[in-house]
Amino acid sequence: MKGCYPRRAWPSRCDNLSNTEPERIQRHNRAVRLAHGANAVAMIVLIATGLALGDDISPVLVAALGGHAVANEMHRLGGMAFAVALLLAAGLFHSPTRGLVRDLVYFRQEERRWPQAFLKCILSPAHGHTAFHNGRFDPAQRLILLLLLCSTALVAATGVYLYILPAAPQWVFLVAIRIHIYGAWIAIIALCLHAFAGLGVLHTHCGLLGAMFGDGTVPIQTARTLWPGWTQNKLHDLEGDSHGPPSHTPS
Repeated sequence: MKGCYPRRAWPSRCDNLSNTEPERIQRHNRAVRLAHGANAVAMIVLIATGLALGDDISPVLVAALGGHAVANEMHRLGGMAFAVALLLAAGLFHSPTRGLVRDLVYFRQEERRWPQAFLKCILSPAHGHTAFHNGRFDPAQRLILLLLLCSTALVAATGVYLYILPAAPQWVFLVAIRIHIYGAWIAIIALCLHAFAGLGVLHTHCGLLGAMFGDGTVPIQTARTLWPGWTQNKLHDLEGDSHGPPSHTPS
């Protein structure tokens, strides 16, 4: 099923584009996809070992992980490695990190109309269409990513504290362990929502799985529905690139 964003609702800048458009559009490059895959594997291991330590999964699964002792060591060392890797990545790739944070926290007035329009698009695909916005992420995606990043940061910070265990009153330890546990559950919920959207179950997210676990492209209709302004700019750039660089006549 095609996306809900009608072609006629696009700003006039799109009229300058070629009549022939690609069926798919590049969303993520290989480096981003590899980093996302490594992060996904690390999160799954940390969540599985954390649930094992809290006896929140079947004893059979705990035994498959090697028992509580092995799960505890995997969780502690893996958590420290994950926190260090996050800090190193933010430091080494500070420019993309700043860009990501800016795209997540910058609010646009036009986005106020998006949630209601998106709900109508889901419930009535034939009559609804998403509201235009220029963000790299749609408002729902941005909210989930913000929730995921903030909860992950809290879990990582408290995890490092619990690993080091500096001298402090007992209540500090109790607060840290509660923040670690509750933050982990918030991160799990955000991850489930993120995975649900990425699987492309909703018709508005059709073909989205390939953005991270494929060739990095998404169907053009899906891109129009979720990120209309970003897609417009991307197509405009592709149209400009197709003409090639200006020719130079030797003097």
